Amino acid sequence: MLDEMSVTLFREWREYSDLEPFGEERADLRAGQIAAMLYNINRKRGSASKNARDFLLFGEKAKPRRKTWQEMKAIGAMIAGAANKPRPKPPPKHQPVKRNRPTRGKHGR
Repeated sequence: MLDEMSVTLFREWREYSDLEPFGEERADLRAGQIAAMLYNINRKRGSASKNARDFLLFGEKAKPRRKTWQEMKAIGAMIAGAANKPRPKPPPKHQPVKRNRPTRGKHGR
């Protein structure tokens, strides 16, 4: 799928997932909501309530570390290598199969 997706489209999907998470991040949040509800209805009187984020398995997104120029160069080389990779030739178009007609029997049918 990534071979067929443009870089622009990929970036747009990443930005969309930051605004509206889907996949495992969304599933993790749903599980956290259920865990928080169960915790809050069973907690002792006077104890602090919890919210869904307190139960996330993946946690909040970590602040990205600034990459070194060597890491950025390596990433650029990987992207260039993927973009310049020769595309496989498409399969030949379907050609109709020539079928031999059955020979007529001795009754001419």
